[in-house]
Amino acid sequence: MVKTSALVSLLDVHKSAGKAELPAMERLEDQVKKALAKRLKLARKEAGFRFANEFSRVLNIEEHTYRSWERGTHMPDVYTLTRICKLLNVEPNDLLPLAIKKRSSSESSGGESKAA
Repeated sequence: MVKTSALVSLLDVHKSAGKAELPAMERLEDQVKKALAKRLKLARKEAGFRFANEFSRVLNIEEHTYRSWERGTHMPDVYTLTRICKLLNVEPNDLLPLAIKKRSSSESSGGESKAA
């Protein structure tokens, strides 16, 4: 039988293993969430939904869930993001600007060449 303190130590070691690579990934995730939040709120207002609760009702989701997306603490799943884009008449890249930056930088750096 493993002692509790030994088990806690094992869990701490396991939890911290590979921790050096996590911060960069966490930062990227936070950047995506924050960018989505800012652009989602702007797109919602431009589409004529003055209040978040109006749009959450149209989406048929809980208001607190939608607000967490606009605060940048959570992100919608792909299916819901697709519905949001259709309702707001925007493209996914309009809400996820990091995808645009990545594509633009690969094109300008001589990414894939297109055959004529």
